[in-house]
Amino acid sequence: MSFDSTAIAITCALVGTGLFVVVEFYRHKEIEVTNSVVIFLAIYAVFGGGDLISAALVGDPDNLPKNWREYLGVAGVVGIGLSLQHIIKTAKKIIYPSRKGEAIKRESSS
Repeated sequence: MSFDSTAIAITCALVGTGLFVVVEFYRHKEIEVTNSVVIFLAIYAVFGGGDLISAALVGDPDNLPKNWREYLGVAGVVGIGLSLQHIIKTAKKIIYPSRKGEAIKRESSS
C-alpha cells in the first residue's frame, strides 16, 4: 500500500488526536470534544503549511502571480506556527492543570 502526502497527514492527525484524547481522559477523566477536533485540524494544518512552503520553494512561477512565493511561504509559516502554538498550549492545559481547577474538582467531588 502506498501513502500519498494527504494520507500521511490524515494518519498523523488521527494518531496525534488519539494520543491527545487518551492523555486528556487520563488526566481529567473527561474528554472535551472541541479540543480533540481542533487538535486534529491543527496537526493536519502543520502538514498543509509544509506543503505551502514546499510549493513556495519548488513551484512553477510561470503559472502564478509574480509574488506568489512570498504569499505561500508566509502562509505556510503562519499556519505551522499557529497550529504548533495551539497544540502545545492545549497539551500543557491537560498535562499541567491549574491549581484552581484541581481545587474546584476536589471540592465538587467531595
